[in-house]
Amino acid sequence: MKPQVNSIQIHTANSQEQKQTKRTSRKHLRSEEILMKNRSMSHSSSTESIQDEIQDTLHSLLCKQKELEHDQQVTNDWRALATKIDKILFYVFLLLTIISTLGLLVVAPLFRTNVQRKIKLWNGTRRP
Repeated sequence: MKPQVNSIQIHTANSQEQKQTKRTSRKHLRSEEILMKNRSMSHSSSTESIQDEIQDTLHSLLCKQKELEHDQQVTNDWRALATKIDKILFYVFLLLTIISTLGLLVVAPLFRTNVQRKIKLWNGTRRP
C-alpha cells in the first residue's frame, strides 16, 4: 500500500507544479495579449481593409473558378453530343455507300442484261 501512497503524493506534487507553471504562463500571456490588443486597435482599420481585400479577391477567384468549371462542363457536354452525331452520320454514310455499291455492282448488270435481251429481240424481229 505504501507505493500507492507515494505515487499519489508524487502525482499531487506534479499536478501542483504544473498548476503553478500554468499560472505564471497565464500571467505572461495576459500581458502579451494586452500588448497585442493595443497594437491591433491601432491597426484595426488597416487590418479590416486588408481582410476585406482578401475576402473580395477570394470571392472573385471562386467565382472565376466556378465559371471555368461551368464552361468546361458545357464544353464536355457539346463534345459528347458531337461524338454521338458523328457516329450517326458515319453509319448513314456507311449505309449509303453499301447501298450504292450494291446498286452499281449487282443491280445495274442485271438490269443491263434485261435491256440487252429486249434490244436483241426487238432487233431480231425487225425485217429490212
